[in-house]
Amino acid sequence: MMKIRKKLFILLLFLVVITGIRLLWLYALSTPNQPIAAHGQFDLTDWNFEQDGNLKLNGEWEWHPNELLDPHSNHAPEAEYIDVPGNWSDAHTPPKGSPQGYGSYRLRIKLNDSDNQMLALHVPALPTSSEVYVDGKQIAHSGKPAASAHLYKPWGVPYIANFQTDSKVVDIVIHIANYENAYSGGITQGITLGLSDAIQKRMWIALGTEMTVFIIMIIHTIYVVLVYWIGIRIKGLVYFALLSFSTSISILVDDHRLLLQFVNIDYWWSIKIQFLGYLGSSIALLQMSKSLFTSFKRPTLIRWFTLMCLLMCLYIFIAPIDLITPIIPVYTLILYTPFLITVWAALKDVFLDKEDAIYLAIGIVCVAANLLWGIAKNEGYVDMYYYPIDIIISFLAFVGFWIKKYFSTTVQLAHTTEQLTKEHTLKDEFLANTSHELRNPLHSIINLSQDVLDSDKETLSDESKKHLELVVTVGRRMSNMLTDLLDVARLRENRVQLHASPIAVQTVATGVLDMLKHMTAGKPVRLINEIPFDFPEVQADEERVIQILFNLLHNAIKHTSAGTISIRAEVRNNTAYIHVVDTGIGIEDGMQHLLFLPYEQGENSSSSGLGLGLHISKQLVELHGGTISCSSVPEKGSTFTFTLPLAEFVNSSDHVEANLVPFESSRPLASTVRLPASVDSDHEIAASIDNTDRPTHIGVGITVLAVDDDSVNLDILSRILRAEHYQVITATNGNEALTMIQENDVDLVIADVMMPGISGYELTRNIRQHYSISELPILLLTARSTHIDIETGFLAGANDYVIKPMDSMELRSRVRALTDFKHSVNERLKMEAAWLQAQIQPHFLFNTLNSIAALSDIDIDRMRALLEEFGHYLRASYDSRNAKRLVPLEHEISLVHSYLYIEKERFEDRLHIQWEVDDTVNIHIPPLSIQPLVENAVRHGIMKRMKGGTITIRIASCPDGVNISIIDDGIGMEEENVRMLFEPAGNRSTGIGLINTDRRLKQAYGNGLHIHSRLGEGTEVSFVVPLRNERKSR
Repeated sequence: MMKIRKKLFILLLFLVVITGIRLLWLYALSTPNQPIAAHGQFDLTDWNFEQDGNLKLNGEWEWHPNELLDPHSNHAPEAEYIDVPGNWSDAHTPPKGSPQGYGSYRLRIKLNDSDNQMLALHVPALPTSSEVYVDGKQIAHSGKPAASAHLYKPWGVPYIANFQTDSKVVDIVIHIANYENAYSGGITQGITLGLSDAIQKRMWIALGTEMTVFIIMIIHTIYVVLVYWIGIRIKGLVYFALLSFSTSISILVDDHRLLLQFVNIDYWWSIKIQFLGYLGSSIALLQMSKSLFTSFKRPTLIRWFTLMCLLMCLYIFIAPIDLITPIIPVYTLILYTPFLITVWAALKDVFLDKEDAIYLAIGIVCVAANLLWGIAKNEGYVDMYYYPIDIIISFLAFVGFWIKKYFSTTVQLAHTTEQLTKEHTLKDEFLANTSHELRNPLHSIINLSQDVLDSDKETLSDESKKHLELVVTVGRRMSNMLTDLLDVARLRENRVQLHASPIAVQTVATGVLDMLKHMTAGKPVRLINEIPFDFPEVQADEERVIQILFNLLHNAIKHTSAGTISIRAEVRNNTAYIHVVDTGIGIEDGMQHLLFLPYEQGENSSSSGLGLGLHISKQLVELHGGTISCSSVPEKGSTFTFTLPLAEFVNSSDHVEANLVPFESSRPLASTVRLPASVDSDHEIAASIDNTDRPTHIGVGITVLAVDDDSVNLDILSRILRAEHYQVITATNGNEALTMIQENDVDLVIADVMMPGISGYELTRNIRQHYSISELPILLLTARSTHIDIETGFLAGANDYVIKPMDSMELRSRVRALTDFKHSVNERLKMEAAWLQAQIQPHFLFNTLNSIAALSDIDIDRMRALLEEFGHYLRASYDSRNAKRLVPLEHEISLVHSYLYIEKERFEDRLHIQWEVDDTVNIHIPPLSIQPLVENAVRHGIMKRMKGGTITIRIASCPDGVNISIIDDGIGMEEENVRMLFEPAGNRSTGIGLINTDRRLKQAYGNGLHIHSRLGEGTEVSFVVPLRNERKSR
């Protein structure tokens, strides 16, 4: 209760304040202690205009009804007296008994001797025409008064009448005629007398005030319309704009009639505009209050009342003025009713403690106060100048309400956004946690089942194998389902952001077909990429295009038991049409419209799943601005077609940034590569990339092969790695990459997954046929990080992968890790080879020394020769060049020659040696690559036979390079023993040299040892050194 009283007190206090301000305004513009006219005489002999200011000529004036006095004649008929200001219909003898008619006013003013200066009269808008005479001279007029209606011209506009006189008595005659206004006539407002400058100044102040308020109203109208136009669709704004506009129009045609001052229009049209402006304000205020106040419980009544107001507006617009005047009482009732309703609704909302209702109540109170004072002014109860304070305060209150509402809404929206963000985060966390919790046991099931399949393959029955394989397959399908569920949630909430760039569809198609090739195992189904090599690029998100094609092809493979599945593309109307065509079971016409709905698979589907793949594909295609459709013939196949926009010209610098800057990354800015918009040199690019503190000369001496069909990406990769001093060579397709590996000593391969012809996966498989993961690491670049992408890459033989768009710090770190890994393996193999050579068997040393001692007694020359070769052998065994990667062939032959000389002196006729060496061969080979093979042939082949045998060292050119063969006719081996030679075992003391040599040869040339052996016939161990134009000796 106290709260209601407090609000009521605030409103009453506000009403008192604004009333007090208006009274102060009236007092400030009034003249205290001014004289009053009596019996048509006005005594100003004691009045000083310079000191006392202006004054109103109020009081008793002579009144001559139905007569236009001759201003030149001093003789006038007997006059009546009438109070000015006032309606002449209140006089004892009104003209024709109504406000309409004509008449004359006369006033004689006595001035003092010092008043010989320029004076002026301010004549307000008198209904409806008037003219002023001073001492018999017409000095000003508004319209043309006349004794008959057809001779007079209405024009009720305020004006100033300037005059100068040296007479002590000034005779003022005013003719007035009114044949239109049925409610008031005569001098209804006070006429002001004063110095001309003072009157002009006050006039301009009043005009400036009205113009200022008009401009304020128009500005409010414009910005509210703009606010509504830009998207804030609140009805209250429309009505507020209408209220502002109507009020501004009313200002133009009221008081000083600004519109008539500047625009020459018909006087009665200005009156119509005035009526329409007032009525428009009333309608707008009512509708605005209806949309803002909760107290309006009868919207039907409001609609009917609004319709009545609109009909009144229409009547005023089309009816002549003489038909409008009689209905002014009805007009007044319609005009004032909305103000009363609005005041009631505002007070009720305030007392009901509605939010921000106090602002509206203040505005409504100001409007009501201005309305009441206006009524008092029009009825002649008060005579005052234009007063703008009420209307300004009311509109400030309305603006304050909207501003307060805006900030309240903003705060509430921020709070709601924060709450939604929290809820969104909690939901994401719930999905992520749930997915994680589901994936963990699911992956455990998959991994355990796969482990049992791999480790107990030989002991499991065929039925158990099938069951475990089914468990793994179902587990992987469930994992894909979880991924699809998360994608559907993201798409539904518009949280999937596309990162479009020009991509080659044929390249993406090749990679996706390679990913799904395993699904056709055991089925007579061929996967064919029929997209032309020169098909134009499309503007799309590569990751999402992969997902679209993967889902469509996966669906096609599931429903195709035999035949072909092909991908085709064509260009129509600057749009790429991509078709996935299969020869599967087809789809009935009645089911095709259900294909792209979630959780729909069709009645003829026999596969498991949630049916989300096609729905996700449709959503992703539409995100790209494309369409997707299906055409099918049952039992003949289906064609799924989707469209993508063709790529427009993309600036290279934009392309660089789009591919290198991660779109979601929490890394510091320094770790992200941002190339300049234009670069002039490699130095500048390196400087832009190398913006973090790091060791210098990291990649010196290391060769990296970058493989990508996009030349811009290759350029970026090269510049990033060259900034680390890597030597970078490039290839644009898989076949070229394989050739480059054969012709160059490559330490690391970086390959894009999606390439035409041979995909990155297929390239990896081809490389792994010759090089192990330690001999030649492979780093794949992929647009997606899904399970199937990563699994396909690792199963193909990749060491690691990087997600595009690439982060430069991540790329450099992974390249460094893989090259360091290979370098450490190389060093280990070289040190192992050197260690093996250093581990000369003690009995070999003893036997050699014994041979030297024996020869010392038999043949001194042979002893010296054996001692010399033994020394050469020891020097060659401990030579520092054995730690290098490659040595000249002559160095290795020299070592072998010394070894065989020693063994020949020892075994004599049991060992026969044949040298078949092409003297024109000049190559480099890994150190200690021939001697271990020769030693193995002597010890484990020839010397195992009592009669010994022959060893042949053959070095000859071949089409692929230089073939080096070690052939013996020793005991030979079975095929199973040959295979076991390359299986390392921790407890075996033999065969380590062969394994080490084989590994080093594979690292150097991609091919290791080739062993051909037959039991009892001998063994041939060979390897091929390919000829290369440029080799690195390190």
